[in-house]
Amino acid sequence: MFFVGVFTALRYWCLREERFGQVSQGVVVQSAGRALFQAACGGLGFHSAGLLFGETLGRCLGMSRMFRNAWPVLRGYLATFSRREFMRVLWRHRKFPLYSLPSSFLDALTMGLSVPLLIRLYGASIGGHYSLVWRAVTVPSVVVTVAIADTFHSRLAACAREAPAQVMGLFQRTSLGLLLLGSIPAITLWFWGGPLFRLVFGAQWALSGAIAALVAPWYLSEFVVTPVSRVVLVLSGQEMKLIWDVLSLASLLTVFFVAQWRLMAPLQTIRVLTLVNTTLRVVYYVILIRIITRFRRTHSAQPEAACLP
Repeated sequence: MFFVGVFTALRYWCLREERFGQVSQGVVVQSAGRALFQAACGGLGFHSAGLLFGETLGRCLGMSRMFRNAWPVLRGYLATFSRREFMRVLWRHRKFPLYSLPSSFLDALTMGLSVPLLIRLYGASIGGHYSLVWRAVTVPSVVVTVAIADTFHSRLAACAREAPAQVMGLFQRTSLGLLLLGSIPAITLWFWGGPLFRLVFGAQWALSGAIAALVAPWYLSEFVVTPVSRVVLVLSGQEMKLIWDVLSLASLLTVFFVAQWRLMAPLQTIRVLTLVNTTLRVVYYVILIRIITRFRRTHSAQPEAACLP
């Protein structure tokens, strides 16, 4: 967990410095190192201890290159360290421990609960089909969305510092590009999810194709909103994100409570889940617009400068 925290801090520093290559290299080295060391430890018979050691060592490798590049800057800060300045900066960014920490916990809890709740209601088979759908549709697209999110994060931070009036334009252009890009796989899943899953995974996974068609709107809304949600971090909207996370968890639990009470069929429950989560993403997008509007209102006096998408 220590290495995860250091890696995340270095990642955001590299984004601020627009060192995207270092971020990409760090992610690749980290993923490769975790896989290789865990497999090697397993081959040597270390089992669970080997998994933990491989995970730790892989995380360490992922951040080593970024740390070497950031060290000259960090060394300068350490040489002029001031406890008063440290406390001032900590207080200035207090929203991260106060709001982002519980928000991240609720977000992870909401994401992880769907499959166990489906298994509890309908058995392991439905849970397996549902899990396969999200792995199949998100693994290819996560590379694209993370890259776009990192680039958007860097450009948004630059706009916030130099041209606050252009933040909304950057947000809208990025959202439109994501909508156009994400519509291609979403429409494909909507109309041809069943045949595609039968072709790729076999006839026994036809149910996954039907589920993929149902979750296509949810997938599209997630594809659009997730990268631009970096607005919350850059423009200090963590308290609104926390409220949304509480609403998301409550909505998820409500859907499964109603499904159990009304004895809903599995596909009907997944259809309701899609409707609720798509609506929640639309609400989240409106919250992001509100955060930007609040930021622009408080920084309207600053001069404008060029800010590219």
